[in-house]
Amino acid sequence: MPTPPDEAERFLRRTTFLTAAVGQAATDAQTKELAALGLSTKAHGILAMLRQYGPLAQNELSRTMNAAASTVVTLVDGLERAGYVTRRGDPGDRRRNAVEITDSGREIAERADDLADHLEDRFLAPLTPGERDTLRTLLQRLWTPPQPP
Repeated sequence: MPTPPDEAERFLRRTTFLTAAVGQAATDAQTKELAALGLSTKAHGILAMLRQYGPLAQNELSRTMNAAASTVVTLVDGLERAGYVTRRGDPGDRRRNAVEITDSGREIAERADDLADHLEDRFLAPLTPGERDTLRTLLQRLWTPPQPP
């Protein structure tokens, strides 16, 4: 009769632990890479959303990114100071400010995309192309992204 795994082995084999540990390692690496550009992962996400969808209200960014409104305000403030986004009034609703990406915001977002692509290649280097596709497919099945604006 096989001996049962000890508690440490049992813990280290849990998929939830492994995905959290790998996710944290990926987040740490991405944070370090993007810091070289003066961006955080979430700031990069805001720029990506604005490139994809055009001008958005801060509450739309918050919902789309699944981030607290206060976090988005702080991020947009920093992006605005850096010249990567602007806020402008919405002519259809004076209570609403739209956040819009600037040309320099597009440029820094492209650089951030390139860094993220290179990081992903290095991070996933132990996997074959087929394994990478399988991993991506399985993770996408487990995660339900927030709805776009």
